[in-house]
Amino acid sequence: MTPFHYKLRRFIQDRDSNSIREGPEGKIEAKVDYISVPVLAKIYVTDGLSFEVGPQFNFKVNEQLDDESAAGGIDTDGAENFEFAVAGGVTFQTSIGLFATGRYTYGLTNAFKEDAFGPGTGDVDAKNSVFQIGVGYKF
Repeated sequence: MTPFHYKLRRFIQDRDSNSIREGPEGKIEAKVDYISVPVLAKIYVTDGLSFEVGPQFNFKVNEQLDDESAAGGIDTDGAENFEFAVAGGVTFQTSIGLFATGRYTYGLTNAFKEDAFGPGTGDVDAKNSVFQIGVGYKF
């Protein structure tokens, strides 16, 4: 069964150095919610130890952009509606059902549209990368 995940990702850029766009000093903050669908192959190495690898599809469901110094000139639909990523991880499960897992997801597509942070800002090279850890019990 492929699990579905709901994730909130947050991006903050201070404009006092290496700014996304020129303008008054301040901070741009993007909060983007995704439904993530990993499609992973699980490869068992030994009894209880497995590796997972495969693609992950992320669908944007909500977005909020805040700019401390802007007077409303930011597109509130600046994040891409779809992202594609690859994921890989490892899981260890005991015979009584306790498990621990770790996974790294690397985004292959850009997270934001061109000019997402105002006119003339161009293409921002921002890709999502996520490291997840978890523990649990399987019934």
